[in-house]
Amino acid sequence: MYNTTHFYRFARASPALHGVDTSVTPASDKEATLTRTALNLAPTTRMFKVGVPWDPAVKDSGWLTLIIPQPVAKGYLLVGHWTRMCPALDILNKKVVMFKDSWHVLIKDQNTQTVKFRNAEWACPNQAVTPHTLHRLVLKIVGEKLTDLESSPQLIQSVHDALVAHHDAFANTKILHRDLSIGNIIIYEGRRSSLIGT
Repeated sequence: MYNTTHFYRFARASPALHGVDTSVTPASDKEATLTRTALNLAPTTRMFKVGVPWDPAVKDSGWLTLIIPQPVAKGYLLVGHWTRMCPALDILNKKVVMFKDSWHVLIKDQNTQTVKFRNAEWACPNQAVTPHTLHRLVLKIVGEKLTDLESSPQLIQSVHDALVAHHDAFANTKILHRDLSIGNIIIYEGRRSSLIGT
C-alpha cells in the first residue's frame, strides 16, 4: 500500500521535487558549439546552460546565464562541500569565466527537499540529515584545476600561493577560508595559483 502510494505521488511530482536542479538545462546546439570552440573542447562534449543569480541576497536581481561542460562524477567521500569548478562561457557577454558550485551546511531558513520532508508521515525516520544549500560563484580569473599540474615545482608554487592567500585573508579581514582543497585552488598564468571561496 505505502509503496504504491509513494510511486504514484513520485511519478506525478515536478522535476524540482524529484531533486532535479531546474536552473540547469541542456544548452542549444548553437550555444554548445560556441562554448566548445571558446573552451577548446571536443565536439562530443555535452553542454549545459546554468543560471546564476546576479545577487542572491536581492530578490529578482536577474540571472547570469553560463554554458558549462557536463560535470564528471567522481567517487568522493560523502563529506565535504562537493566543490566542482570548470571554465564556462558567459553567453550574453561572450566571455570565458570560471564557474564553481559547492554545497555548504545550511545556515538560515532555506531548506532542501530532503530536509523539508524528512519528518513527513510517509518518510523513513532519519534525524541524521544535515541541511545543505547550493552556492554558486562566477570568477573572472580563469585557470586550470590543481589536478592538472605539469610539474612538482608548479605544485609547490601553487600550494604556497594558496597558503599565502589564506594567511592574507585572515590577517587583513579576519576571514578564515576553512576549505583549502583541490576544488578551491586554481592555477592561472601558467604557474601562479589563487585561492577561491564562497
